[in-house]
Amino acid sequence: MFYELHFHYACLFRIYIFFIVIIRFLSIFAAEKLNPNRYMIMRFFCFALFIATSLTANSQTISGKLVEENGQPLPYANVVLLSLPDSAFVSGTVSKEDGTFTLKTTSENQVVKISSIGYKTVYRPVSPDNIGIVQLESDAQLLGEVVVKGNLPVTRMKGDAMVTSVENSVLSKVGSANDVLTKIPGITKKQNAFEVFGKGTPLIYINGRKLHDLSELEQLNSDEIKNVQVIRNPSSKYDATIKAVIRIQTIKRQGDGFGFNLRSSYYQSKNTDLIEQANFNYRYNNLILQPNGKLAGFQSEFRRKRYKGLES
Repeated sequence: MFYELHFHYACLFRIYIFFIVIIRFLSIFAAEKLNPNRYMIMRFFCFALFIATSLTANSQTISGKLVEENGQPLPYANVVLLSLPDSAFVSGTVSKEDGTFTLKTTSENQVVKISSIGYKTVYRPVSPDNIGIVQLESDAQLLGEVVVKGNLPVTRMKGDAMVTSVENSVLSKVGSANDVLTKIPGITKKQNAFEVFGKGTPLIYINGRKLHDLSELEQLNSDEIKNVQVIRNPSSKYDATIKAVIRIQTIKRQGDGFGFNLRSSYYQSKNTDLIEQANFNYRYNNLILQPNGKLAGFQSEFRRKRYKGLES
């Protein structure tokens, strides 16, 4: 409701400004007879002023600073611009080391979503353009367990990559690699594809092996991931058309033998999706032998999906 009111007030302000200009024009017109040339100039001036006012209102750069409850800067938080009322993703950025961020809006009918794992998500309107200091509160319950500072993943810049630790953090318990990527700073999932903020669809690698099917991410358990690296400006060893790369590094297991685990996932949107997985593998010399006889750097999966439509 707050965002709808904000949108209506902004529209009313633009109409107010426009009518002020029109009244001024009419007063001049009534005071003296305008020749045709001057009349056309005044009409053009009014139209140009209205367009300029509209563009200024619809496009602006918003800024702010994110801090923790103790006042310390909160870096590497996702700051996302959503359209209203459908909450569709428009664009996004990540807060800097000092907690600051900037983001360009494209419409008045948008809202800023600020999120970071371990903290409660907050929303802010796109006006005023300086959001100011935003303090994020710790999320007392996450993934069904009490979260302490040591459980949260750590994100750091290492060379040209933004590296987020997964091992021994709450991210190791979210389910699959697919679930992990949805919580990594600078990444969003649109329909069935991942995107890096401002860069589009990235190449994804697991232990140096390029993924050709995103369904493979469901085959890798989150507790097997060591870290996730996001490269926004790939080096010359990649094709010039590649704008971003995601590298997933797994934990090296020691010794040979069979592995087995079960995992269930529950998702609810328009349909209720229940995914039950039974993962088998045989490890030999740090290679994983899949049931079909292929060698790979991660486990295979036997999966069953059940879909149940929800009545509206």
